[in-house]
Amino acid sequence: MRYDLTGKLKSFLLVLLLGAVVLQLWSCSSDNSKPLNITIPDSLNIDDKALAAKTIPKILKECPGLRKYGNELEYKGISYNPQDAKGISVAFYVPEESKVPSRYRANGHSCEIYVDQAASTLRIQKSECAAVCLDQEIAGTPLDPKGSDITIALE
Repeated sequence: MRYDLTGKLKSFLLVLLLGAVVLQLWSCSSDNSKPLNITIPDSLNIDDKALAAKTIPKILKECPGLRKYGNELEYKGISYNPQDAKGISVAFYVPEESKVPSRYRANGHSCEIYVDQAASTLRIQKSECAAVCLDQEIAGTPLDPKGSDITIALE
């Protein structure tokens, strides 16, 4: 009796390949990252609510880190910000234990993203918080404002 090992080997390799593909697809779909859930509080006046509604999608667009690490961050709220040309600020906290890269040095930081009333600019005071927002290292790079605020133009 003669065995056809090539046919069995091909079948085995096909099953192995399909298993690897299924495993890869499963691991990709199990990514639990969700954008930071930015909600508009009832306490804001009608103009600030309109500003928040207009800028939340822009903030999430310009801040890939808030989309990537949103479920790792603690949303603290939106508030009126009289220092920033009557704009608003979005506050969040980066817990000590989070999946935010340690090279950003943001763990344990409270962060605020300021939006001017014209909804034309984001301003971030800490480079650690900007690193989370932009999902890239800021400190010690050409992007580091060294004591100044980081500003991002909104479209």
